[in-house]
Amino acid sequence: MVPCKRCAPFFVFKRIHPPKTLICKGSPAQLQLYYSMDHGGIFYKIESLFFKKCKFCQDLLVKSVIENYLIETGEIMRKIFVAGNWKMNKTIAEAQDLLEAMLPQLAEIDNVEKGVAPVYLAIPSVVEQCRESGVKVGAQNVFWEASGAYTGEVAPAMVAEVCDFVIVGHSERRKYFGETDETVNKRLKAALAAGLEVIVCVGETLEENEAGLTAAVVTRQLTEGLAGITEAQAAKITIAYEPVWAIGTGLAATPEDANRVHKDVIRPLLKQQFGKLTSQQMRIQYGGSITADNAAELFAMSDIDGGLVGGASLKADSFVAIVQAASKVALEKKEL
Repeated sequence: MVPCKRCAPFFVFKRIHPPKTLICKGSPAQLQLYYSMDHGGIFYKIESLFFKKCKFCQDLLVKSVIENYLIETGEIMRKIFVAGNWKMNKTIAEAQDLLEAMLPQLAEIDNVEKGVAPVYLAIPSVVEQCRESGVKVGAQNVFWEASGAYTGEVAPAMVAEVCDFVIVGHSERRKYFGETDETVNKRLKAALAAGLEVIVCVGETLEENEAGLTAAVVTRQLTEGLAGITEAQAAKITIAYEPVWAIGTGLAATPEDANRVHKDVIRPLLKQQFGKLTSQQMRIQYGGSITADNAAELFAMSDIDGGLVGGASLKADSFVAIVQAASKVALEKKEL
């Protein structure tokens, strides 16, 4: 995005020294923004004149300045999001027992976003039990049609009545139920239209990984899965990178390898579609044999913003330990 031809000549950039704070003052006719860049103590003064009749360029200037400020100073802090995908496990009674065992400890942690995705039949009970706990409740899938003769499916509005988020594109849906990048895109758009937050799963198989196709596969899944999604909608999307070969196998990508995919493949794709600021704000979870033992090391990586946890989310002690590890990492990152 660039300023219109009439306003472009009035974008003036000057390097100056203090003040050392972010200040916004002036009027639409003369907008002055000061912001600091921590490294080097360099300060920029951006003056914009004669924007009184051009709201687009006013907004563009403000967005551009604040975007660069946040990115350059590293002040964008993505809140770690740990979600438990219970898959086809836990009856209603078992779900209640699990939550009873872990909710008291989870409720004490407020610097990590927490969620659980039970089976459909348990969702109403889980929602009621999680009320006031700070734990979000999600569904494991959703159909893209609003209603109709689709036996066994659940519509977005039905999910949105009770859930905060939904998972789409999980590798098990792709493997066993014919999920494609196109149907992931349909589910995503329908879920967003219903007001749901969405976790979009991507990841390569062992064969693809060994053939060196990880980047190509993830690029295709994201490009086609996020087709037609706007920057505004992206705010409600979390990406979950789950290498298929690591799901439920006890194997996990090394923190460095996982982070490389997040940082060098996924985030640049998000930047290309949604812009620099939005791409830096979006969270990318890792999924694939996350345990209490490896969680802290994974979450400490620069571009791993939480986890989509499978088997370890089915036991109270292990899921709580993972969230506690995330909380500790979040505190350490804040202090840096």
